[in-house]
Amino acid sequence: MAHLRDPKLVVANWKMNGSLDLVHQVLEEFDDTDHLVVCPPAPYIPLFIESDLFVGGQDCSAQEEGAHTGDVSAQQLYDVGCTHVIVGHSERRLSHRETNEWIHAKAKMAIRAGLMPIICIGERDEEQTDNHARQTLLAQLSQCTHGLKPQQYIVAYEPVWAIGSGKTPSNVEIETAINTIKSEKPTQVLYGGSVSNLNASQIALIPDLDGVLVGGASLEINKLNAIVKALS
Repeated sequence: MAHLRDPKLVVANWKMNGSLDLVHQVLEEFDDTDHLVVCPPAPYIPLFIESDLFVGGQDCSAQEEGAHTGDVSAQQLYDVGCTHVIVGHSERRLSHRETNEWIHAKAKMAIRAGLMPIICIGERDEEQTDNHARQTLLAQLSQCTHGLKPQQYIVAYEPVWAIGSGKTPSNVEIETAINTIKSEKPTQVLYGGSVSNLNASQIALIPDLDGVLVGGASLEINKLNAIVKALS
């Protein structure tokens, strides 16, 4: 298994996308990349295990085991070779009505299983325009990481209004959010929200940025390659 050296991670969240062809392209292009974490749909996870890449889940259950049809436990992700798991992504907060307390339970379960949870937090459009972003971030951060040690998890700052919109905050706005988070919890912080091959080099200049969480751009090899190089 690879060992993380460069703190500027690129986490590729495929969401419910991808194909066997894309899996093979990624394995061929990035097999020796030590700061890329690929988070494919669960059926594709085993295809990455024999590679030298880090692989993560897109979610895990807050329960250890039991009658939870369709769910995947943190321990099961760990057993098949995952090193990371995303919890609290805004899409799950919205479509699955996940609360901060539920996300906290998932993060604890991930840590117990030996995974590194990537805990997503971020403000909605109305909170950003009403200048409530700081309060939202601090509330989510406090509730999602209560009782956890900062070295046990990674935070992904993903302003909800930027995801999939093609819009990104300015570097100053992202830096302000990162500083807000790190002033409370001295942990690694990634940025996510319309990260692309066109803006990755600029985002990489942000002080104290530890990496990026990439959605749609991670589905095209050329774009992902450009982002990985920009964060190297």
